[in-house]
Amino acid sequence: MPLLSRCRDTIALTLALSASLSTSLLGQTPNPTWTETVYPSPHSKADKRWLAFRVVDKLTGAPIPNAELLLIDEAAAPVTGAPIKAPRKLGDEDGFFSLEIDRKHHQWLCVRAEGYCQHMEMGAFDDEVIALSPSVAVPVQVRDWRNQPVSGAIVGFCSGCGHTPDLVHGITGATGLVTLPGVDVLQGIADFYVSHPDLELGYTSPTWFPSTQPMVIRLDPGIPHRGIVVDQEGKPIVGAAVGISDVHRGPWALTRQDGTFEVFGLDAACDLHVKHAGRKAIFSCLTTENLRLKFPEPDPDGRDTVVVYHLTEVIMAARKADEDREDLDKLREAAWPKVLVRTVDLPEDGSVTMRTKNKRWKLDDLISTATPVAIPDDEFVFELTGDDRSTRIIKGNREQALRDGLVRLNWYRPTIIEGIIVNEQGDSISADIHIEHLHNRHVDEPYFKTEVEGAISLPVPLEGMHTLTIRERYSGAIRRMPIELPPRGDKVFVDIGRVVVPEQSQLTVRAPDGTPLTKGDVHLLRLGFRTWEFEYENDQWWGPDLQQGDHVIVAAKLDPPKDLDVDTIIDVSSRFKIEGEGPWTVQQHGGEVLLDIDANGAKVGVTVGAHHISLTKPTLLRGLAPGKHKVFISAAGRRSATVDIEVASAGKDRCTLRLALPPAK
Repeated sequence: MPLLSRCRDTIALTLALSASLSTSLLGQTPNPTWTETVYPSPHSKADKRWLAFRVVDKLTGAPIPNAELLLIDEAAAPVTGAPIKAPRKLGDEDGFFSLEIDRKHHQWLCVRAEGYCQHMEMGAFDDEVIALSPSVAVPVQVRDWRNQPVSGAIVGFCSGCGHTPDLVHGITGATGLVTLPGVDVLQGIADFYVSHPDLELGYTSPTWFPSTQPMVIRLDPGIPHRGIVVDQEGKPIVGAAVGISDVHRGPWALTRQDGTFEVFGLDAACDLHVKHAGRKAIFSCLTTENLRLKFPEPDPDGRDTVVVYHLTEVIMAARKADEDREDLDKLREAAWPKVLVRTVDLPEDGSVTMRTKNKRWKLDDLISTATPVAIPDDEFVFELTGDDRSTRIIKGNREQALRDGLVRLNWYRPTIIEGIIVNEQGDSISADIHIEHLHNRHVDEPYFKTEVEGAISLPVPLEGMHTLTIRERYSGAIRRMPIELPPRGDKVFVDIGRVVVPEQSQLTVRAPDGTPLTKGDVHLLRLGFRTWEFEYENDQWWGPDLQQGDHVIVAAKLDPPKDLDVDTIIDVSSRFKIEGEGPWTVQQHGGEVLLDIDANGAKVGVTVGAHHISLTKPTLLRGLAPGKHKVFISAAGRRSATVDIEVASAGKDRCTLRLALPPAK
């Protein structure tokens, strides 16, 4: 076990590394632990053989022990909800992975851990330290073209391209809802795929933040393709992939033990691709039921050929059926009664579509010219689309329309936000109100902006999670609060009650010496949200209302030390968990360690907690929390080292770590 050493600015104890190393080279912290393990370093990041990184908690920065690494290859015919088949590796107790890897073979890397969301990248990781967000359960609701909930839909979450498997999947219940745990919708690729007999393939990446409202995925109708795949002797083929690559995910399906298949997600009869035994055949299909696809014999030259099979008799019969159906549809539509359709308060750039399950009609020209619209005798709805791409679905009522002779389509009424803005004395105040989408940094370009005097009644054409910013007009004091706006409708009110704008901010940030922080950035981490950065000026931080469990990240920009002549200074951020009652005061950590590592000219990687740095010369690392730290050191062609140090608080003795890395065995 390494010996814990309290370092001082001048190392009193200097030990020889070995008989071949002169003690005049570098002072050495006593008894490091030497290992052949490759820790994160410039060498391990660039080397084609090695993969080395550390996994930490995104909020706390603490290492995550025994995380799991999946080495995932892409599949030519991926299926929603299919199990993951990939080699798995486990990290160590300190959160490190260090392994040889064939980067060309394993196309995707996914790190995950119990109680955390995933992190997935292609080929290699961009960073030496990977931060996993604690698990967030994402509720997803699937709705159909009528805006009605759909039960029995498979919802899969994919964090690579569609050729990679779902990391999580589930099946919707009676209300169309399913909850997917461990889903980080903010990290890189975050795609949701939906499979259901009555729906087209769901392929979407909606924005979602923790709230009372689910992520909604609304899909158009789909047409199932069903049939059997057989060989030249008419025997069923098991495990053949049937589908088409409209997107990476297909849709695809695998044939069962009896050779039958069901492909869900296509919106019309189309060609089907069959992949089996390294070969592919394309079948032209104009029907969708009772398909019998005979796979061709192996090519005598062993070539992977694409053979197009025209099912002539089936095509002719289907074409005739289509023509007959089109003629019948025209006769039916010609007989439909007509009524006027008008819109109320639809935005100038809005549009209206009428649709049944299988057909849709654009109505904008008919409405603008007051031309009557033929009303279907099938179930139908009106789709109203606003200039901001928001959509309202209005169920059609044929009997009511014919009785009234007119259909009025009302666009959403604005949601009304009500409340009163007061100061700490309870007096109403004048304020500027901004409403921004979460993480919008352009405060001067909000979705909504107005001025109020005390009581407010704000009509806003918005829904979902937003930030309400209240700026007292004279003092400049600010209060920011997340506000969840419910789904839009005709009469929607949100009462925010009595909102107090304090004279001082809820958070005060100090430099390591206890003085007000004058240079630096303050960030906020909240579970399920992106990192927030807001202005910090005049010792005031004007971020959103802090909540229990939030973490504040302080990245101070400090002046160079006067007692030390060193070329390279790296300031790392400090993080603080919000607990107890506010207001809160946090102080940037002031722990320092001078790193003087000799690796015979090679660039050295040093990992401390959630921080990783590269160095080639003596470097002062500042911003560490006082106390014990474990330092991991690695360089190309050298043995790695683990050293325990103890860092003093600001203003105390500086820790110095001098070490020479011996050649690897």
